[in-house]
Amino acid sequence: MRRNGRMPRGATLQAAAKRAGARLVSGQRLEQAQRRGGVWILRTREATFEGATIVNAAGAWADRVAEAAGERPLGIQPYRRTLAQLRIAPGVAPDLPLVIDARDRF
Repeated sequence: MRRNGRMPRGATLQAAAKRAGARLVSGQRLEQAQRRGGVWILRTREATFEGATIVNAAGAWADRVAEAAGERPLGIQPYRRTLAQLRIAPGVAPDLPLVIDARDRF
């Protein structure tokens, strides 16, 4: 997972969170979040989790997680196949794949 001798930022943050005792859960839809006596109780279809702190790292689906936890959504909406094209230095390798269809769409 290292690139050029460095860990990608997300992997570094995940490793630090794990060292601090965090449990990282992905691939599960949050169905309910309740706070009772200073403890969060999170329910998914597959399991129930408890913790003093939760981190909403749901990306484009962060509003759904916020609402499940009783918080005000910020207006974040998921969009399929969103692309941001940036000029970077050094440039991207010329053999990096870019896939589009015959109509110049994804």
